[in-house]
Amino acid sequence: DSVLTAIGLVENVWIMVDAIVVSIIVMLISAEGVSQFIEKYPSLKTLGLCFLVLIGVFLTADGFGLHIHKGYIYWAMGFSSIVIILNIRQKERELARTEKIHAEVESRE
Repeated sequence: DSVLTAIGLVENVWIMVDAIVVSIIVMLISAEGVSQFIEKYPSLKTLGLCFLVLIGVFLTADGFGLHIHKGYIYWAMGFSSIVIILNIRQKERELARTEKIHAEVESRE
């Protein structure tokens, strides 16, 4: 999105074309890694959808003239991101602990 915004601000067509080509190449290169990361942590998919809904509600309210301070939106997004990160770290620790216990049990047998 930020690339498209920057493209709209530039008057030179070749800079626009170069920016689009570079952004497509970056997306193609990083798509597999991002996809694997999201598949490994599916709660991030839910978090992203919640962010979209939150921003949609914010924009709708703003369209009706109801001003919501952006700090509330940023705070909610930051807090939920921290909660998800802590949850992921705890699950990884529990998984490592479980694997360690299984390895100890198997080594005793």
